[in-house]
Amino acid sequence: MNYNCDIVIFTARFGNGHMSVTNSINSALIKKNPDLNIQIVDFFELVYPNFYEIQYKAFEFSVKNTPKLYKLYYQANDKFNKLEQKIEQKAEEKDLRNPFKPLVTMQRLDKFLKELNPKLILSTFPTCTRFISRYKQMMSKDITLCTCLTDVVDKYEWIARNNDIYFVPTDDIKDSLMSKGIDSKKLIVTGIPVRQEFYMDLDCSIVEKILDIDIKQDDFVILLMGGGMGVLPEDEEFYEWLSKFEPFKVIIVTGNNKQIYNKLKKFNKKININVLGYCKFIPELMKKSNVIVTKPGGITLFESIASKLPLIVFNTDLGQEIENAKYIKNKGIGYVEDSKEGLKERLVELYINKKQHKNVVYNIEKASKNMNIDMLVDTLIEETKKC
Repeated sequence: MNYNCDIVIFTARFGNGHMSVTNSINSALIKKNPDLNIQIVDFFELVYPNFYEIQYKAFEFSVKNTPKLYKLYYQANDKFNKLEQKIEQKAEEKDLRNPFKPLVTMQRLDKFLKELNPKLILSTFPTCTRFISRYKQMMSKDITLCTCLTDVVDKYEWIARNNDIYFVPTDDIKDSLMSKGIDSKKLIVTGIPVRQEFYMDLDCSIVEKILDIDIKQDDFVILLMGGGMGVLPEDEEFYEWLSKFEPFKVIIVTGNNKQIYNKLKKFNKKININVLGYCKFIPELMKKSNVIVTKPGGITLFESIASKLPLIVFNTDLGQEIENAKYIKNKGIGYVEDSKEGLKERLVELYINKKQHKNVVYNIEKASKNMNIDMLVDTLIEETKKC
């Protein structure tokens, strides 16, 4: 058979996490085998070309402005996906009357895959996995489908009958998915893939050079990040408090959120605070910091684990982030604080109690043993060789 492509990676731009994982895997694959032909595809742009942008904008609006509503949707969606699987199990193969198999979108996918003819498909978004699983059944395709989970979750949205391999973040998630009927042979614990720079020894002096600050050995460096959308605490009194606590050196990364950047830039260079917008040297920032205050996204979580950096997470309103926060708390690799006062107290506590900070770092080192992007990459390459 003539293949025009080795691997197609289907992803989506609901937040930055899925694309970040995709790019990390792509880079690791190319580093391992530069001859691989890999295509990265926005799944929603492919199958919903007329309104995928509206979907992305609606998601971003919901996350920023109505997080509780999104949380309700997330919870209802898991119940729906569980019901959907039961319906599919009862449906006859190639039953085109099944309402969960939209023909127009399926035809777009079929045309694309026939043209590209990949050896393997990797999904980093749950809708992609379920959709391609149905495609395999409808079109009687035996192409290998692999899925990489991008949060510490075990929800039904990630489970698909015709998915061949799951790359999961932790042993606990593996056990939970096994209890839901997934064969253990299909489950490989790799952690959530992050950029290769997080695994490397880096020259972190770039932080002091770019920010024009002097970080002494006894300084307590606090990194505040809100992901690509820059979801950060908005209470200015909190930043006033940070600026008055002299032992702290505070670095704030607002990402692509220009609104929060413009709001906080007045604190820039105010005694001990540096405010940045989009930033390319996050690995160096994390390795230079003593603690990160952030939203509990799956990517940031595992970037912090790779950097041996304790977390304090806040605003855990989104469904998948609630699951990530539970993992942080259960493994003792950080703290969950949903109030401004609790956040202040925790920062002071970690600064004063060096032993407590050290214990958290120790727990992170244990959690880092789950991170094995080499196993993920080697598995994908081996699967392509079988074709």
